[in-house]
Amino acid sequence: MKLLAFETATEACSVALYLDGQVIERFGVAPRRHAELALPWAQELLQEAGIARAQLDAIAVGRGPGAFTGVRLAIALAQGIALALERPLVPVSTLQVLAAGAAADGPDRILAAIDARMGEVYVGAYERNGGRLVALDREQVLAPAEVMLPAGEGRWQGVGTGFAAADGLLARRLADAMGGLDAAALPRASVLAQLAAVAYAAGEAVAAGAGRAGLPARQRRPDPVRTAGPARLQVTSAGAAAPAVAHGLLRLPIPGWVAAGPLRRGPRGGGIWQNWRSVGPLPPDDAQVPGPAPRPASFVAFLPRLPWCPPWLT
Repeated sequence: MKLLAFETATEACSVALYLDGQVIERFGVAPRRHAELALPWAQELLQEAGIARAQLDAIAVGRGPGAFTGVRLAIALAQGIALALERPLVPVSTLQVLAAGAAADGPDRILAAIDARMGEVYVGAYERNGGRLVALDREQVLAPAEVMLPAGEGRWQGVGTGFAAADGLLARRLADAMGGLDAAALPRASVLAQLAAVAYAAGEAVAAGAGRAGLPARQRRPDPVRTAGPARLQVTSAGAAAPAVAHGLLRLPIPGWVAAGPLRRGPRGGGIWQNWRSVGPLPPDDAQVPGPAPRPASFVAFLPRLPWCPPWLT
């Protein structure tokens, strides 16, 4: 099995390649540089292993909870690559990834916690059982003072930045139950890849266009994780477009003028789709797609047609 994994839900950015039981990884604590690093690292790993993109069996992604921008980036990258290669996705909870990386010689009951900012933490309780990690409760986002350990005997070990949040309130509250604590632990794509390989073998992969499939259930407040998948526009020689764009939770029809009008690329050359799409290369700059081009319905829609329009607006 060959699987590419992305984990960018926290300040750490990591990408891993799973090759029939062996894992190679790129990892770094790089706040605000995830978008800059993730795809180049993926390409480096493939080249290092001598693997072509078409040889991948699936794409794994840390589905959060975590930072909104980081989770959105990971899901967008994974979904875009999976759509282009026509491969399934294997979403894995970032809290589960964090718990699976806990010390092997520590207690088998693990509380994973990630700092959610605004005085709250994301928490998930797990237990090692027969070589697998079993969830003891649903994932939650709570104030540190509200976190309760599931009933049961035995010591716990805590992992994750949530234990350092709010001046270490969670760590102090649960100190008597803890047999080990690593408040600096961060999720890694190498652990994600191993969990995803097990999930893939168990038939838990989902189609890349499955929308909310695999994402956390709604909790006591709106989901801590929101997602947005990349749009995929496939233009035929007649200027017709694919019937829908998968974007987050919605499937929206593509307006005719979008498919027929001029297509413009920013200076970065099209991002994901230039390197990973399977529908062919992007048109050259200023290329005209055949077909009529009615006037856009709004000024915002008109922006991409203006030669002075900054790339970040398009």
